[in-house]
Amino acid sequence: MALGILSRLKLQCTPLRSAVLRIRYDLRRSVQLSWRRRLWAWRHGFTSLSYLLYELDRNDPADYFPDFVDIDYRLVEPARMRIRDKLYFSRWLASMEIPHARVLATLERGRLLPETATPVPVDLAEWLQANLTERRRLVVKPIHGGGGQGILFVTSNDSGLTVNGERRTVKELVTTLRRLNSNLVTGYVEPATYATSMFPGSANTLRLLTLWDPSADEPFLAAAAHRIGSSRSEPVDNFHGGLGGLSAAVDLNEGRLGLGATLGRGGSVQRFAAHPETGARIEGVVVPHWSRTRQAILELAAALPQYPYVGWDLIVTEKGPVVLEANSPPGTWVWQVNTPLLRDARSRGFYRAQGMLRGNRKGV
Repeated sequence: MALGILSRLKLQCTPLRSAVLRIRYDLRRSVQLSWRRRLWAWRHGFTSLSYLLYELDRNDPADYFPDFVDIDYRLVEPARMRIRDKLYFSRWLASMEIPHARVLATLERGRLLPETATPVPVDLAEWLQANLTERRRLVVKPIHGGGGQGILFVTSNDSGLTVNGERRTVKELVTTLRRLNSNLVTGYVEPATYATSMFPGSANTLRLLTLWDPSADEPFLAAAAHRIGSSRSEPVDNFHGGLGGLSAAVDLNEGRLGLGATLGRGGSVQRFAAHPETGARIEGVVVPHWSRTRQAILELAAALPQYPYVGWDLIVTEKGPVVLEANSPPGTWVWQVNTPLLRDARSRGFYRAQGMLRGNRKGV
């Protein structure tokens, strides 16, 4: 399909926007890298963070899907980003009766609207009191955005109320929430014991990558990673951006975890068979309900052919998988720190079919 004038204009602006995003990203993450290596990474389509994570001083960049190709994808395929709208996605999952972190309410300009057929603003303090009495734990997060930013974990117990582990009064929480716009509130999904035993301070979620096979006309599972939190990332488990969490590759057939990888404070990748803080085993742990989890995600991906490139976030509970959210396009760090995506012919074929790879890179 021919691109419209606006889409072509946006695509032509991509190099400039890419350069701006690279500079902003690198400055925000404070990656310690020489300018010579930083510029080399940019020329090859990678951030400085990826240069370190993928150890590109000794690995072939042609094996790795470049970070900034995703920017072109966002510009020319903006409709496909709708799946990143967490409210829209939750409602779609509810209509399909798929286990997920159900939205209880939304926060718009400081007003709380329960997720009902006819949402009407209600008293925020009263609603919080009632729901925390019933559920004990709530999660507040932006409807748009990712990377674990802006998430609040609200917990109520006999000792009082905490927000991200810090003591708060209900009045203080209400004041915080009234400042928010375009946020949603969900119940907390309790992970299975295997996950909390690795690190109890975060949910320790799965992120699965599905791509669409153009020859078979069906989705396939291209990569899987298990994120594991640490004291640096707590209360989230995000590996994204080198924020302190660990990423362990998940064997696609058996659901067995590999070594946990993280970016150390010195800028080098560290790999652990056991969690460096809790001592709990990582390598060799098998994700429960793995066959069910894999099948559920493939069925979801098949039901959404308009989204051929999705990173799915899940929590595995004692009863089975629960879907949290979906990201398209997803950041690829969490998978590629373990295994480069372009070493797999099927994945490489997908990116080629989408026009996301150019032929001027060795091996691509």
